[in-house]
Amino acid sequence: MTAVVPEDPTAPFSPVTGAAPSTDLERVLEVYRRLQIHHARLVHDEASARGLGLTDLRFLFSVAARPGGSVLPKEATAYLGLSTGAMTSLVDRLERGGFVRRVPNPNDRRSVEVVILDEGVRAVDEVKDIYRDAFTAAVPSAQMGLLADVLEAFDAELAAHSRA
Repeated sequence: MTAVVPEDPTAPFSPVTGAAPSTDLERVLEVYRRLQIHHARLVHDEASARGLGLTDLRFLFSVAARPGGSVLPKEATAYLGLSTGAMTSLVDRLERGGFVRRVPNPNDRRSVEVVILDEGVRAVDEVKDIYRDAFTAAVPSAQMGLLADVLEAFDAELAAHSRA
């Protein structure tokens, strides 16, 4: 039996064709593919280092980005694509870990809000710092605005093609 050698995500050529990209667009697509691999590995490693799953970390990022650092579980369920039972398990897990806390919803006493705690904010900030460092090292500050514009436009195009 032949051993399976994992793909080298940094290889400057297509693992499918074995050829170097021949156009700028092919190069962008290849670099984007590698970026996705590195991003997935980094997020997995950072979540695991904190005793979290990928969805746990995504949830913390989404709550940290909201005004007041809180969210209704129903809203988060839709965003994360989870069932209500899975959402309850996620919040239970994060609450036990000291990342979030349930508080009464001031607008509806029948429900709760989930509020991010200092430990959750710290986890988000530590992961953001890795990305801040990488962007700062890779992108000249004079081009950061242009990169943000390009990424926003690309994000909008991907969202327009999403089936969600």
